[in-house]
Amino acid sequence: MTELRSVFIPILLLSCCLVLGCGKKAAEPSAVSLAPEKKESLEEKVNRLQRDLFLLKMQVGNMSGGSADISTEEKGYSVAQTKFGSFAVVCRNVTPYLDGYKVQLGVGNLTNAHFNGAKMSLLWGADYSKTKDMSVTNSFPPGRYTNVEVVLTPAKPEDIKTFSVTFDFDQLALYR
Repeated sequence: MTELRSVFIPILLLSCCLVLGCGKKAAEPSAVSLAPEKKESLEEKVNRLQRDLFLLKMQVGNMSGGSADISTEEKGYSVAQTKFGSFAVVCRNVTPYLDGYKVQLGVGNLTNAHFNGAKMSLLWGADYSKTKDMSVTNSFPPGRYTNVEVVLTPAKPEDIKTFSVTFDFDQLALYR
């Protein structure tokens, strides 16, 4: 009987400890408040990640087409590749506008197709940190330049020395 007590009592004590321990609630997480400088740091990181995501999307989009890097300081053209073919892009004029610049572009359709309207993505600023997506209703006849006006705001003179433009044409017209 003593042997039974020596085995039974420790098992009973261990069982009681387990039952009593399981009845306690786990500590609930409390709300964490961030210091203002920590919050600003996180917001900066989020903004940087959003910009990086946009740039990555542009690069993935450029696998089937490429952007044209436009210089506002030098004469010449750049070529934007699209799923339909190549388009020459030249900067014709730059004028101050609001808190940025209005840029006149000449977009040359090097294909034999006629396009109606386009979606454009623009990148400018330090490390292409500023972005703008826009739609234009211009007609892009084959073998000709079409004038397209874009507004880059906000921008300082050094922000628009070089900028990037990508085209997405979705209305194709072929004539007999």
